[in-house]
Amino acid sequence: MQEMKRPDDTPISAAVLVALIERPAGPAIIFTRRTMTVATHKGQISFPGGTAEPGDTSPIDTAQREAREEIGLDPAHVQFIEYLPQVFTHTGFVVTPVLARIETAPEYALQHDEVEQVFEVPLAYLRAAGTLEIRETLFGDTAFTDYRSTTDEGVIWGMTGRILYELLERL
Repeated sequence: MQEMKRPDDTPISAAVLVALIERPAGPAIIFTRRTMTVATHKGQISFPGGTAEPGDTSPIDTAQREAREEIGLDPAHVQFIEYLPQVFTHTGFVVTPVLARIETAPEYALQHDEVEQVFEVPLAYLRAAGTLEIRETLFGDTAFTDYRSTTDEGVIWGMTGRILYELLERL
């Protein structure tokens, strides 16, 4: 696994957009599948997002910029709701999940070198009993809680699973 920590061990700031989109059958959450050519987390399901850049003034800026770059989501259609709890990763990132509402159906435009697919999962499905699996897992010598949800598009796990769990607990 690629080590991303800074030499001084300060975490690298990042943000992801946890976007609730209004659909006729009820709200859904937007997810992406990473390509097999990205440096890390190949083929994994994630939220749009990434590392903060110098011009970003807040995690909202980072999440919106990354969502525009990765899936073509217009920031004008993103309505901020709140921040979810930050997640610290073993690779040296501190990730701020930005919960937002999307009321206008987006026209997705994928950045194909990073994103293989964008898809939506109905919130009602994710909230259904038995959909989310919680288990203790070892990573090297460290035990951690692993949150997983299986969808038609694959398994949501890792940091994305942890953020999804936090969201579902709040709703």
